[in-house]
Amino acid sequence: MPVNGIPLLFRVVENVKSLSFVDDITIATTHLEADKPIAYISDKLKVRCVQGSSSNVLNRFIKASKDMNDTDLIVRFTADNPICVNNITNKMFLSMCDKDYLAVKNLSHIVPEFIRTNALRKLAKITKQEEDLEHVTPFFRTKDGQRDFNVKLLPDDYQGLRPELDKFFTIDTKTDLIRLENIFMKLDTNRISDLNGLFK
Repeated sequence: MPVNGIPLLFRVVENVKSLSFVDDITIATTHLEADKPIAYISDKLKVRCVQGSSSNVLNRFIKASKDMNDTDLIVRFTADNPICVNNITNKMFLSMCDKDYLAVKNLSHIVPEFIRTNALRKLAKITKQEEDLEHVTPFFRTKDGQRDFNVKLLPDDYQGLRPELDKFFTIDTKTDLIRLENIFMKLDTNRISDLNGLFK
């Protein structure tokens, strides 16, 4: 899906490439016929692409991270969120330290989640819940998850995030697309160094 003429996936990958702490990028998609163009685009972007189950997204993550060390860090971006606020993302990375999982409490469309590889592997062994298989990280944010893992949940307004506006920065519908295209026309970029460029 293009946003102002630039494919959405291109925008997301460029966001990730702009983060100095990211060493490698992997796109985890499905085996479905409709997602075959993603593998082609991945090649154009010179990033690795792993294909797997359309319903078991957790297993796709396990497959994508199979060559990673247990202590390596997964930074999770989703392809329907084309904006990344770099300075907050960098601060989140520095806060990760020895944590298994770190994210904004109710998640955010403009900063990622951070997951330790060994925590993801442990999660895949202990859960068969459909919600965890489809959405990957909900268990970490439950009471049981915070008991079994070293979890840090940041406040929804962390570093000036505006949770009441967050829903406007993702693309699920045609209306969302039009809104984001208007935002990009004003910003002329999808890499936001700080929130001053977004909430003005």
